[in-house]
Amino acid sequence: MPSAILSTKNNTLWIMKRLQNALIICILSITAYGFSDFEGPNPMAPSAPTYAMNNSPLIRINGKTISLMDVIKKMNVIIHQHIPHIRNSQIELFKFYNSQWKPTLDDMIFNELTIADAEAKEIKISDGDVREEMEKRFGPNIISTLNNINLEYEEAQRMIHDELLVRQLQGMKIYSKAQMCVTPVVIKNEYIAYLEKNPPEEKWEYQVLSVRGKDESMCKTLIENISSELTLESTKLSELPDKFKESPQVVSNSVEMKLSNEYLVNNRNLSKQHKEILKNLKTNSYSEPIAQFSRTTNSNVYRIFYLKDHTIKEPPTFDDQYDEIENRLVGEAVQKEREAYKEILFAKFGIKKNYLDEGMPSDYKPFSMR
Repeated sequence: MPSAILSTKNNTLWIMKRLQNALIICILSITAYGFSDFEGPNPMAPSAPTYAMNNSPLIRINGKTISLMDVIKKMNVIIHQHIPHIRNSQIELFKFYNSQWKPTLDDMIFNELTIADAEAKEIKISDGDVREEMEKRFGPNIISTLNNINLEYEEAQRMIHDELLVRQLQGMKIYSKAQMCVTPVVIKNEYIAYLEKNPPEEKWEYQVLSVRGKDESMCKTLIENISSELTLESTKLSELPDKFKESPQVVSNSVEMKLSNEYLVNNRNLSKQHKEILKNLKTNSYSEPIAQFSRTTNSNVYRIFYLKDHTIKEPPTFDDQYDEIENRLVGEAVQKEREAYKEILFAKFGIKKNYLDEGMPSDYKPFSMR
């Protein structure tokens, strides 16, 4: 379990790691959604389909015009990092571009506003940090890699610089605040709530032998004889119906004897009446003869319960669940803080919430297949 108090250096590293993980999870989730119904290109088609791009200025923000080509370049970097295999298929590229250009544009706008806020706060990113990230992102053959994704070196350098600037400020404004909200006490309370919804899961495997009839004294005699037989180690419950079918009570049709199938029931579906009996039995043991009133016949039914097995599956421990709960709560807190910071920036720079719908024609289609 992580310590509740982190040093400043460790806290910063934690924030950066969270930011990177959140970005990867977000990208992978939207790409998985975007390709859920894709069947792939038909190799027997006479010619491979291609997509057409309707490049156009989309929005001007922070003194910078963002065009569709800018969005594509950003998406190409995402593709290079996380899903490079789709570059070999025009159809997959089209589906990714067409489904993700708006979310990507929205992130770019949010990032531009963050950059403006960072510049106002005079936050700086060193050239060394940019070079290190460039090598990490594009590998040792940077120029070759950038050529493959149609990106100029200066463009990539500026893009990485801006990403690091955004990462640093959003780390303070979003991820640091989110981390502070998710304390060990909050995680503990969430685990307690989890236990209330996920109690130990019990499973009962058992059988019931029932004896019923109009003559209760005969029923009682037969069930007692069966119970005595079960005290012998070699006797099995499944053998008893055949063994006692020639008994006077059964032959005279005064008594009906029935052995149930094996029940496998979890605790939620087990009747209260049966549980009261089974909980006092050990595994592979029999109950004493029990008389239970039947509303159907308005008489007693005599039963013997056989508990074959009883298992209890305990919920995960607090230590096992800690990281999962923490990650989920931090993720929820990050989303909340992100939206709050976004609203502040939109208000500060005079951006409307529905800017994407108002800023471009309703029939604008950036991509089309041909």
